[in-house]
Amino acid sequence: PFRAASSSSSALRADQLLKCERMDVSLINWVNSFEGVEPTVSALADLSDGVIVHKILREIAPDNFLEGGVKQNVGTNAILKANNIKKLMKDLDTYYRGVFLQNFDVDTVNPTAVAAGQADEVMKLVELVLGCAVQCDDKHRYIQKLMSLDKNDQANLMVLTQRILSRGEASALDKSENSILEAEDGAETGGGGGGEEEDEELRAEMAVLKEKVTELEAANADLHTRLSAANDQAAELSNDLASALAEKARYQTLYNEAVEGGGPQRVESGGAKERVQELEMKVEEQERAMGEMEQQLAQRQSSLQRLQDDLQIKNSEAQDLAAEVGKLKGYKEKLEQAGDLRRVLADKESEAEKLLEQVVELEASVDAYKQQLEEKDRAAEGLRTRLAQAQKRRASTEGGGKGGEGGAELEAQLEALEAQHQQTLLELQTARSELDKARAERDTA
Repeated sequence: PFRAASSSSSALRADQLLKCERMDVSLINWVNSFEGVEPTVSALADLSDGVIVHKILREIAPDNFLEGGVKQNVGTNAILKANNIKKLMKDLDTYYRGVFLQNFDVDTVNPTAVAAGQADEVMKLVELVLGCAVQCDDKHRYIQKLMSLDKNDQANLMVLTQRILSRGEASALDKSENSILEAEDGAETGGGGGGEEEDEELRAEMAVLKEKVTELEAANADLHTRLSAANDQAAELSNDLASALAEKARYQTLYNEAVEGGGPQRVESGGAKERVQELEMKVEEQERAMGEMEQQLAQRQSSLQRLQDDLQIKNSEAQDLAAEVGKLKGYKEKLEQAGDLRRVLADKESEAEKLLEQVVELEASVDAYKQQLEEKDRAAEGLRTRLAQAQKRRASTEGGGKGGEGGAELEAQLEALEAQHQQTLLELQTARSELDKARAERDTA
């Protein structure tokens, strides 16, 4: 059973490797279908310096990938190649966000691994380029070019295309995020006037709302005054009504007593009856006035409630607008801070690039000094050999006159060469110290 499992696992790994190799071949064939690819790419490692990838991106979106965006003729220098890949990733990030409204993780591609020619990392970079081709404004042209390839290549590239499109849908930015990014880009280019105009519009709308709130508050205060006056009037009418009812009751009692007692009081009963009737009429009038006052009071209370509701709504709108203004101010401050940080980062990147070029030049100088030192070492060794031979000849020759002169001359040449050797050593040490200093400055930057 263990053998069977091991053989099936090996077969699975072999199948995966075969699929990966086929995918590599399909991507290479797709890259070679572009007119600007010279020389023809034979392996994904040929794309490790980023130059050909930049040419393809220039053809797809020349306005977004500018000429001179990467350093040409970097050779096998891994540092310069990785620096090119970093620039490409930065431009791709800006293009995906600004044009496609998609946010992909830049860290998914390792620039150092791409510069080293690792196929899986180069493949990730080429996938992003494929995503640009199948989603750009001229996508029909590039899809047609893709369909002109071999059927196996078409199938493999369609798998990659579906994966890229699905990833783009999953990482799509909403409009608010995109507006923030556009404002961020405007702040970087010095054209942040849109945010200020929006702030002005919000401030104007806020001022209008404040005026409406002030008007509603004044109307509310006036209604409160009128309502208080109406309440006072209603209280007076209630008091008058209570007095009239009490007086009516008193005269009604007197009338009843006069009717029941008879005699001389009957004469007064006629006047009391008339007084009662007058009081009843007065009470009815006051009751009607009281009803009208209660009706007006109810209407004013209803109007007051509507005004209070409107006032509450306007206050809520004013608070929402104030919160929106505060949020926009916060966004604006963050964008300004981000713009400052990006400018500092761009300056640091430029400084690092210059230091990197200095490091490369100093490394070349050190290599040249080493080569000169080796040549002078070989020359000194030759002079030492000739000096030893001359000394032997002088010892074997009688008198040693001529041989002594030749030995002295060789010794003088040897001393001069050793002096040059020491001078070269000093220059080499100086170059190495400058190289260490430049590397330290680069790491600090």
